[in-house]
Amino acid sequence: LFFYTQTPAYEIRLSLVGSEMCIRDSPYMIDGATGYVGVGSSAPAGRLHISGNSDTSDEDCMLIIDDVDGSAGSRIPAIMFRSNTGGSVTNQARIRGTDTQGIVMSGSSALGDDLVVQSGGVGIGTNSPSVDLHLYSTTDSRPHILLEGVQNHDTDDAPKLEFYANDSTTGGIGDSTYVGEIVFSGDEKDGNSKEIYGEIRGMALDPGSGTSNKGSIELWSQIGGSLSRVLNARQIQSSGATGAVGINEVNPAYTFDINTTGESNALRVYQGSGSSKDCSILMQNVGTGSCLLYTSDAADEEDSVDL
Repeated sequence: LFFYTQTPAYEIRLSLVGSEMCIRDSPYMIDGATGYVGVGSSAPAGRLHISGNSDTSDEDCMLIIDDVDGSAGSRIPAIMFRSNTGGSVTNQARIRGTDTQGIVMSGSSALGDDLVVQSGGVGIGTNSPSVDLHLYSTTDSRPHILLEGVQNHDTDDAPKLEFYANDSTTGGIGDSTYVGEIVFSGDEKDGNSKEIYGEIRGMALDPGSGTSNKGSIELWSQIGGSLSRVLNARQIQSSGATGAVGINEVNPAYTFDINTTGESNALRVYQGSGSSKDCSILMQNVGTGSCLLYTSDAADEEDSVDL
């Protein structure tokens, strides 16, 4: 079958090859047996099969959908995925490209804004992510993040959540640099402003090399309207030989160091009423040394009792 126009010169030749119909000297063909259409493919594997080479150009392997709407904010070309059962059509999913929200993906018949990809942010449940990854939900106990590793687990292959402070210079990060934070925030009861109530921070105390590297984990809590460090787990400050925990103490000098910060009560061991169990503190040295209880007066004169 031959079509020819003289001005401008244009020629279309349709030829039947077996059960296939081809447009001569073009990359288009229709498989007569399956009805599959190939663009750039002589053996289409689906209803519409587009084949190209992105090394030639991006456009050589690209599907373009134009929305010629001239109104800003309403240009929304889309791809819809539907099911059709006995003439009953149900929307299953949709991908939209918008000039205001970026790429919007819907994964259900509700066609909500399930996943939004914008320049500088990804939103799940929101079309206006305010940070790099913004999860939003109005359902109880959501959003929920699950890291699930399915395998025959060994003792050291648990799922991981990692914070990495990758310094852009060859000099590395400085001493006492926070390298990761988990922030706990919520609204104030007397207003709608966001308030931070607690934080877990990881710090590089001494980012040296090898055995000289030192780090710490800090627990911060809001006290009196501001965040305060309430617990610090790090190497012992005086010798650096063992791990130490400081409560209200930045540089614990002992394995367990409590700074009362003006309070008269530093440590309480308490047994609830109605219990027949003893309330005790056990000091035990399994070596040859003694267990000593030190007390100090205002003049910093220490007394000891050999236990």
